[in-house]
Amino acid sequence: MEYFTQRRINQELGAGSNARANGTNYATSIATQLYLTSAKHISEYNIQISFSDGLEKIVDLKPHLWGKIFEPLLEIRYFSNFKIIHNTIEWTNGADFAPEFLYDLPEVIF
Repeated sequence: MEYFTQRRINQELGAGSNARANGTNYATSIATQLYLTSAKHISEYNIQISFSDGLEKIVDLKPHLWGKIFEPLLEIRYFSNFKIIHNTIEWTNGADFAPEFLYDLPEVIF
């Protein structure tokens, strides 16, 4: 899942002729490296998640469950029934959170 075109990534990161000359495409590797490797429902709206860079943490998603697509997730039984699809957590109604969003959330301390 790529969010930006290759041309825009190259422009934003300055990956110009030097990156292309040696065959390394730094922009693509930076833009596509972050993804979830595991996710487990802990309690209420808390999910323990692990990322491709090794970071593991528990996040609270309740403050982010607003709007038509996320409101069904306020039902705990529904919220706890997610899967990792397209490198992030997704529910059967199509609701999901980008890995970058989850990565930036503060960790919940029990």
